[in-house]
Amino acid sequence: MAAIQQALMAVGGIPYAVDAADFDGTNDYLLRGAGLTGAADSKVGTISFWFRMDGGDGSQLAIFESTLDRFTVDREGTNAIRVIGLDGGGTERLNIATTSAFTTSATWHHFWATWDLSVADTWYIYIDGSSQGVKTTFANVDVDFTSTDWAVGAKTDGTIKFNGCLAELWFANVYMSAVGAVELFRTVRGKPVDLGTT
Repeated sequence: MAAIQQALMAVGGIPYAVDAADFDGTNDYLLRGAGLTGAADSKVGTISFWFRMDGGDGSQLAIFESTLDRFTVDREGTNAIRVIGLDGGGTERLNIATTSAFTTSATWHHFWATWDLSVADTWYIYIDGSSQGVKTTFANVDVDFTSTDWAVGAKTDGTIKFNGCLAELWFANVYMSAVGAVELFRTVRGKPVDLGTT
């Protein structure tokens, strides 16, 4: 056993096993049933997750959503992944998206985005370790992160269900400089990183 561990360490470490949630697009999704612990309205945020699309091409599919759509991460009808944040009054303050489209495939992808609305054009989207993205809205106003409920794989009312697999969903009210930060979530070999208790 020690020889196997030494060999694995020599090629980049012992693999990290990841569990995924498999959403069928018709009758399953997750509800938190409450707000996010420690969340506060903020101009900053970072989100990271692994995904695989299993269907629903050309239609909007919810990945991570809050009550009243104050914060949403969706696979849009254009098949791009879009992050939208609204303020407490429901006005759009953040709208960024991938330039790549993602359709049904056996391929897993890593999505990572970070933003700081208080500094003009300070945002990044990385797909599989490569920078890309387009901005529609970017305003110096807090996004409402204190919603009363959050869903994974659908909106909180159970509509626009996700058809695919999700793993390692991580979200926080922090801005991370893109330089080196992506590698906190994705290895240079393109695999998930064990986040431990961070």
